[in-house]
Amino acid sequence: MLRCTASQWVISVAPKSLAYQYDVDMVFGRPELFDVENAKGVKKLTKSSDNHHKELCRHVLENLEAMDGIIGVYDERSIMWTNKPLKQDINLTKSQPDLDDFLKKSLKDSESVLRILISRTKIIDLSKLPTSVVSKNEDRTLRTVCEMIFSEHPITRANNQFISIGAGQIFENAYTQFDRGLVYRDGNRKGVQIVKNANQPQLCLSLDFCRKVFFPANVSFLMLVQNFMGNGGNYKEAEALFKKIKLCPIYNRARILTFKKFSEKTIRQLKLNDGTPLEAYYRTTLNFPLQHLDERAANMSNGHGDFPLELLQVLPNQPVPVVRMPDILKERALELNRLKPHERFVLIQKQFQQLDLNNPVTAAFGIQVNPHMIQGDFQRLPRMRMRVGVRNTVESNDQGAFRFDKNLYYKPAGFEKLIVFATRYESQKSLECADAIVAAAISKGMKMPKPTFKEFNTSSQRLNDWLTAMNEYKGTKTCILIIDKNPESHPIVKLAEARTGVQTQHLQFDTAFKVARGRPATLENIVHKLNIKAGGINHVVDFGQHLKTIKLAETLIISMDVSHPTGDDYKGSIDEPSIVGLVGNYLADPNEFAGIFFFQAPRQEAIDQTSLQINVKKMLQQAKKHRSIKNVILIRDAVSEGQYGQVLDDELASITQSTLDVSIKAKIIGILVTKDGNTRHFNVSNGPTSSLPPRSFVTFGSRFGFKQFFMTAHRSFAGTAKSVMITVIHDDIELSIGEVQTFLLGLTHMHQIVTAPVSIPAPLYQADVLAGRGQKLFRALKKYAEREIPRNDDGIDYNQLSNLLNFNNGNLPMTRYTA
Repeated sequence: MLRCTASQWVISVAPKSLAYQYDVDMVFGRPELFDVENAKGVKKLTKSSDNHHKELCRHVLENLEAMDGIIGVYDERSIMWTNKPLKQDINLTKSQPDLDDFLKKSLKDSESVLRILISRTKIIDLSKLPTSVVSKNEDRTLRTVCEMIFSEHPITRANNQFISIGAGQIFENAYTQFDRGLVYRDGNRKGVQIVKNANQPQLCLSLDFCRKVFFPANVSFLMLVQNFMGNGGNYKEAEALFKKIKLCPIYNRARILTFKKFSEKTIRQLKLNDGTPLEAYYRTTLNFPLQHLDERAANMSNGHGDFPLELLQVLPNQPVPVVRMPDILKERALELNRLKPHERFVLIQKQFQQLDLNNPVTAAFGIQVNPHMIQGDFQRLPRMRMRVGVRNTVESNDQGAFRFDKNLYYKPAGFEKLIVFATRYESQKSLECADAIVAAAISKGMKMPKPTFKEFNTSSQRLNDWLTAMNEYKGTKTCILIIDKNPESHPIVKLAEARTGVQTQHLQFDTAFKVARGRPATLENIVHKLNIKAGGINHVVDFGQHLKTIKLAETLIISMDVSHPTGDDYKGSIDEPSIVGLVGNYLADPNEFAGIFFFQAPRQEAIDQTSLQINVKKMLQQAKKHRSIKNVILIRDAVSEGQYGQVLDDELASITQSTLDVSIKAKIIGILVTKDGNTRHFNVSNGPTSSLPPRSFVTFGSRFGFKQFFMTAHRSFAGTAKSVMITVIHDDIELSIGEVQTFLLGLTHMHQIVTAPVSIPAPLYQADVLAGRGQKLFRALKKYAEREIPRNDDGIDYNQLSNLLNFNNGNLPMTRYTA
């Protein structure tokens, strides 16, 4: 019997456990300005998202007489839930002199008042699950209330407090030194689910352990900057890391500043507009003599002038966005969460115990959490077989990997020309590397020419240099092998590839040197990529009799993923668009996948329907040239439960309409793949706690009312293998769970570049890579040729931008060029 434990706990709710919702609004300012739009001096406390204002709001609520004897849970902004109703709604005004000392420190205008409005909006019974629980448009109110209830006691209790940094994420106050002045904290990500239990809906808590890097709290900004930069003094790295960090001046702690950049000049060199030295201003006017005159100052996005670093203090509870870290720190931050299965299992249990979820707050709302994780059976599907060469098959091992050995590719391809771009100094080793690649490619059945060397300055940062050199091969089946020592060249290489439509394979000189000296694994990886780029197929899955309903030859598989600009942790304005990667098996062989990307408005999770329809119709029309399409399967990533309705009503509806537009009457299947859930699974069948082995499937603890399961397709080499959650949200064929599992497991083996399964279906992996490629190309275009970004009266012209940066000028590519 195969048994596993899931990081899920059953939640019980006492009958008639009522919860009362209140809207909370707090404003500080002069009463006559309260209703004036953007009035200066008016602080809308409950509209602010920084920790300082959240602390003020919570302090006000906790000290209201009306809350005596009532337990409330609060999002620290505009929503509060209570276990009992207030006697009446609250409309209270307090003048500034009547505020307590804590509030007076931040709310200083003696002519202003604090207005507090609290009004009841809703009552729900936590013991009654919503009737929409099986609907695409489920009312998530009950689950949201429960999530707030579980966080309230840990972040408000007197001892061993946690801090909240976002929905469902809370971290311990205790910290450990990380690197270069930064610290990290242990914490967790949690959520409330409605799972299936004996065919009945059951509330369930899911929780995963995580570590996150933070800025140290209440330290001098100067000290933090100095610790980060060390002796190197890299202001560029520091500026990227500290952008948007919240600071307060020590001479006015109520003022919150947001860091933008460092000044070009030092404090000693800086002067006010009237010519007064900055140092003299702080010494005489503010009575704060400065000690570090040779340091730069800070400029703020919400404050004018130059602020000395030594007079700024870092506000608490600010996580460091990983995307802003230098590469070395970024890798170390990711390493913090690469935990062995038994370590993660213990740390999850420790977090659960520290949260103390059966506490006075949960009891007040009639909620109790079972102290034990749920357990159940899991199953492993049979090993997959691969077809390679001429009617040969090889079987994967128990971990899902297989070897080509001396077998040829399933469909070998090749190039007419192989051109080596390198400097003259690097020509010899570059050609030796190219010769080794050609020999290995021919041994796999590929048709490859003798490589030709072309001297080129690979350090050039001029886009026109690259375009001129590569345009010579436009319209021919050429692959340019670019070998250089420049770590910054990859974006401009790929931008030139997109603009010319000439395939490239980019290698660092160190890699080429190792290949020339004999590095078989690296060499094989390069050859795998070249065959795919040339239009070949390395291997296909031999499904045999396992797929009874889905026939690949009759099916168009469409995979989609969205890449968003990061900005300030996905907040704030930004002009970088979001990118949709769209991949399908529209080529002659149904086992071959290729795709396109298109741009849309920033941070828009919903796919642009017009662009989607246009590109899906192109795929359907291309696929029709080769075979009859009876089924269309959408495999979609990055969708939360709250967006199921969006996928059904918009995206699947658009795909259905596209089939009708091209006179195809197809059955539609919609499958969602969720990679970042909070549920972890651990194999407890025998011996120590371990990851689920490859080809494992779990159905217990899955969503009630949906065809859903967890899949672990791959072996994790670093850390704990993470199950992905699969949800079938639409199915015209009525597939069995077994066939869906076999189908998706087979797709995880079709990555082509690696001879082992990946964690998600390979076409979805490709869609993610394509979306990422679009993002990198946009950034490269902005860096090297910003004037060429197409614009219209509304800003960026997304359609023209998509056509400009796609490999085939907006037409469907005929090979997987991103391999």
